[in-house]
Amino acid sequence: MGTQINGAPHAGTSLVQSMAFATAARLHDRHSLPVEVRFSALDNAPHELVTDPSSGNRYQRAYAQALGTDGIARLVGTLYQPLFDALIRAAGRAIRRGELPQQQATALFRETWLRVLPRLDAASLWLAPSTGVPHLRVPCPHSCGWAEKVATGRKTREVRVKYPKFDGLAAGDLIRFAAKGTDRSCMTRVTRVAEYASFEELLDAEGPSQVNPEAPREEQLANIRRIYPPDKERLGCLAIGIELVD
Repeated sequence: MGTQINGAPHAGTSLVQSMAFATAARLHDRHSLPVEVRFSALDNAPHELVTDPSSGNRYQRAYAQALGTDGIARLVGTLYQPLFDALIRAAGRAIRRGELPQQQATALFRETWLRVLPRLDAASLWLAPSTGVPHLRVPCPHSCGWAEKVATGRKTREVRVKYPKFDGLAAGDLIRFAAKGTDRSCMTRVTRVAEYASFEELLDAEGPSQVNPEAPREEQLANIRRIYPPDKERLGCLAIGIELVD
């Protein structure tokens, strides 16, 4: 059983853990099978999440980086171990604990992940059942503990104001976007261009999730207006439809 370590467990988490012990005990008692309950602490839940106001990029530091191995062990010992101890006594089953970084360090995990990457669209609902938008975390190259949180290919609108350089921009044109301060870039193809009188009108018509799948509407609006003040907004607001070019 895996549990995301991001604070005190709720009733549903405790119920699933209790059922795991009960199932193990039933299998042993009825079928004389050797059983063991395994608990994996998923310590990749976001501990801190910040947005760069100039670029709109989102960065996060997970519990693993914020608390460290000893901090995660103390958190599990305080919030989860008392229930485990009671279940061990009641079910007579041992438990083996492990943390997510230990799983990710195995060759099998890395091989599986590399096989999934080319098929990410097919796996999206398995990886993110509630939204269908899986996210990748691009780690800081300087081991600072922060990572850029990137929605995998689901951003379909780019917001700009109507500078003269965008005159004549049309479907089929190619645009290369570069990540500020890095050598990373991606080529996109324009699918459509729509103009609006304001950023509110743009977000309402296009849908906030098309512009940034991770941020709510009001947060997006505030970030866009930090980049483009009122005098720029009055030039006209462009929603540029984009798709990744292989």
